[in-house]
Parts: sequence; C-alpha cells; structure tokens
Amino acid sequence: MIRYDDHAERRMAERGVTKEDVQRALRRRVRVTPGPPGKLWVWGYAGGRELKVGVLAVDQQYVTTVAWPDE
Repeated sequence: MIRYDDHAERRMAERGVTKEDVQRALRRRVRVTPGPPGKLWVWGYAGGRELKVGVLAVDQQYVTTVAWPDE
C-alpha cells in the first residue's frame, strides 16, 4: 500500500498529480536514481508523461515528493 507524507500531498496538489498518477509511475518505472540521503528517485510513466517520485530507500511505498521533470 502506497503511503504519502504531508509534503508529497502538498506537491501533488500544486503540480496536478493524482494518487493514480503516482501508482502508475511506480508500476511503470523506467529507472531508479539516488536522491537525497536515505531517499531514491523512481522515474516512471503516468498519463503519457514521465513522473519523478521521491521515496524512502528503505520503504519504496512511502512517497516523500513528486515532480514532473519537464516543469
């Protein structure tokens, strides 16, 4: 089950990202790159666009932030 911290939910609202978008991106990941200490960036596709999802390294079902890389 995917969980979201408050920061992630604020960023999702600001950027027009839905929970369904995040779920799709995590399922359709194309790569994973290092993020800030203790975190990873999961890059995946949602709605025909690439979405960058920040997750905890120890729990990739815990979302800390999201961003459309092209914005």
